[in-house]
Amino acid sequence: MKKWFLLVAGLFCCASFAWAGFGYKVQTTISVTVEEASSCDIDIATFEFANLTGWTQDNGTWYVSSGIAYSSPAYQNNFIRNDTTVGATNQWVKLQINDLRNTDSAGSGILLRATGATGYRYVARFGGTDGANNTKFTVYSATVEDQVIEQSTAITWEDGDYIGARISGTGDATVLEIWENPTGDPDCPDNWGTADITFSGNPTNPANTGTYVGMFQRNGSASDYLDNFSAGGE
Repeated sequence: MKKWFLLVAGLFCCASFAWAGFGYKVQTTISVTVEEASSCDIDIATFEFANLTGWTQDNGTWYVSSGIAYSSPAYQNNFIRNDTTVGATNQWVKLQINDLRNTDSAGSGILLRATGATGYRYVARFGGTDGANNTKFTVYSATVEDQVIEQSTAITWEDGDYIGARISGTGDATVLEIWENPTGDPDCPDNWGTADITFSGNPTNPANTGTYVGMFQRNGSASDYLDNFSAGGE
């Protein structure tokens, strides 16, 4: 982004000449271009899950098959986080839903502001037995659901969809934005336009400082398949 600043310097010079007997003024205009750094930081480029190198499994067992990621066992909260830290204030993740098994799975999600395997962390959760049009903003204490902060039925998720999520603010000012199939160049929230869902509920136990992001699943008789993970923060 470029901002133009007009710097006007008035240079006043007065001179007297015996032969003319008058003064004069000179005004100079200087134009300066200032280049600002973009807030669209991509810390984890698109990760296509050839393997799980660079990931830490906090709970459950995670697998990769044919370039997609999934987890087991069923009926527990499975977490995996990328080993690259991103900024703690603003974080974003974009993830593709390869196969969404709403009738068999209890849902998947994007992990945000994790400090490690313990502590409070957020999950932008989608799909599951609550329905393909279910999106939740939840907080977990380690692997235990602590609070469903808000939920929405504004998006009906389908196989092949991308979900984009950005979290900003802390405490009662925490905001989670959700996009369906966002695109941009560079591909990050600054270029995704207006979010399809904006959650701004007040978490009882906010996650304010975690610098890790990742994925979440709670399986039923089957697991959702996830693909093409990218993320960043500042």
